[in-house]
Amino acid sequence: MEKEHIWFELKGFEGEAFRAVLTQEPFADLGMHTGDEGVYTVDDVTDWIVYTPKVAITPETAYLLRIALI
Repeated sequence: MEKEHIWFELKGFEGEAFRAVLTQEPFADLGMHTGDEGVYTVDDVTDWIVYTPKVAITPETAYLLRIALI
């Protein structure tokens, strides 16, 4: 299976999976296009960033979420 790093906008969670919309057209023919919505799991993700109005949360700073929830 061919892989490419592409951007999605998270729409919500569905149990252990999440729903997201593709925000760019892939370079390779992956059978998906800008605006396509799908359900994915963490096995589909190689890297991530969550943008909020105040901060960007990355795998390196995700531990701060736990501190904020305590």
